[in-house]
Formats: sequence, C-alpha cells, structure tokens
Amino acid sequence: MSETARSAAAGASGAEKMSEWSRLMGVFFSPVTTFQDIARKPTWVLPLVVVIAAFVVSTALVMPHFDWDRTIREGIEQSGQHVDEEQVGKIVPYYERVGPVIGYGGALLWAPVVSLVAALMYFAPSFSS
Repeated sequence: MSETARSAAAGASGAEKMSEWSRLMGVFFSPVTTFQDIARKPTWVLPLVVVIAAFVVSTALVMPHFDWDRTIREGIEQSGQHVDEEQVGKIVPYYERVGPVIGYGGALLWAPVVSLVAALMYFAPSFSS
C-alpha cells in the first residue's frame, strides 16, 4: 500500500494517530503522512520544545568561544566614549559572569516569544473578521 493510500485510509477511519515523536521523525522520513496527521490535529508543545532546545544548544556552543573583553572594547570604541582602563577592567569580569546567564535566559525566553508573535501575526486576520 502506498504512503498516500495508507494516510487516506487512516484519515477516513481516524484510527491511526501518530505520536509526537513519530511526527518529529516523520517530517524527515514520511512527510506526506506526517503533514496530513498534523493537519488533522495540530499541536505546538513538542515543536516549541525542539526550537528551545536548538536555541540552548547553539548558545552552549557559542558561549565558551565568546570574547567578552574584545566585544566590550570594540563597543566602547564604536560609541565614541572615553572609558578608563580601570573601568573596563571592572566591566569585563561583570559581563563574563552575567553574559552566560543572559545568553541562556534569552535562549529559553526568546523562542516562546518569537513563536507567540508569529502565531499572533498569522492568526490576527482571523480575529478581525
């Protein structure tokens, strides 16, 4: 039986429902069946968790290689401000401590906020009619 015929039969009977994890793998290995199942009953929790995990992993990969000293000095130079070396010496350790917290916190908060804004933009026209 072909994938399309199987999905049509499952759609007609309503018996076969894919799990969240089979949907996740199905996007890559059987997209027709998977997207038909998603169209029948869309969910948002697992996709959001996957996006948050991707943000956290990318942050974890970047943070150890981030040069706070150079970034802060370049920012000060570009702003045209004159900051004493002593002040820079206090600023850099502060950002070395706080930067990872901001990075991981941003990774955890940014994905849901962006997803919410995208959903509102997508569904906004249906609210007005």
